[in-house]
Amino acid sequence: MNEKITIGGREITVRQMTMADVRRFVAEMQQQADGQEPEPHVIDMLFDDPVPASAVSVATGLSLDELAGDFTQSEMRELLDAVKAANPFFVGMMERLVEAGRQLSAT
Repeated sequence: MNEKITIGGREITVRQMTMADVRRFVAEMQQQADGQEPEPHVIDMLFDDPVPASAVSVATGLSLDELAGDFTQSEMRELLDAVKAANPFFVGMMERLVEAGRQLSAT
């Protein structure tokens, strides 16, 4: 499922991530958990959202630098919402992982 949206005068294709995309994303998360955590991306710090900037990058083809560039905060919210709409199963997985992390932290 692909959707073209216009944000900031720029046409962006938001696509549903493939299973291979999700598998690579999970593998990268596991590597980060095993090693040193990278610095959080500014988008991840700004928005309390289950969809991380790296997933937005995969779903849109935009680099992390492009995402942290000229978009306004409201435009980024719109882009996050479009990525979430295109990837409901991925969002569900991320929400479950975030909740599991919270429960582990609470113990």
